[in-house]
Amino acid sequence: MQEQKQILEDLLLRIASCKEQNLQDKHLAFTQLYKRTSHNVVSLIFNLLKDRQAASDLTQETYITIWQKAESFDPSKGRAYSWITTIARNKALDYIRKHSKIRLEDGELPQMADPAKSPEENTLNTDYSHVLSAEISRMSPTMAEAIRLFYFEDLSAKEISKQMNKPVNTVKSWLRRGIGVLRERTKLDR
Repeated sequence: MQEQKQILEDLLLRIASCKEQNLQDKHLAFTQLYKRTSHNVVSLIFNLLKDRQAASDLTQETYITIWQKAESFDPSKGRAYSWITTIARNKALDYIRKHSKIRLEDGELPQMADPAKSPEENTLNTDYSHVLSAEISRMSPTMAEAIRLFYFEDLSAKEISKQMNKPVNTVKSWLRRGIGVLRERTKLDR
């Protein structure tokens, strides 16, 4: 596994370091990176969107961004795979926001009917969204704010810590505990 991490990092660094006169090496490194990661990237995006065509389009956009921004990858700040999947995840979340017809109020969860489900099941999902919103509002204000920023504003723990002027480990603790609380309190018989 460690070998795979190193290979991805090396490929990204090769892509970033190739100059215009050596596009063949950049293309070769990019092709290898794509072959090693594209299945996981498509799966990640598809799991968020549940739309094959959009997942395919966003996967292409993800790899265009990787090609164009490879020099911004810094191995001292994180793993190559995490960098790649963050780009993919952000593309998917941007797509969801752009194509969502529902605008969320502060902390409110989306209530979209799933055409594949019966009206009864959709009603349960709507009720579940209300339960989640209620449970978030029962949390301490700081924990609730961290959860909202993480899920609704798509901020990282580091960004939340800056915005809330709190240590990043404190924010991570709030997120872990808050997610645990939500899981425990929202167990429904389904």
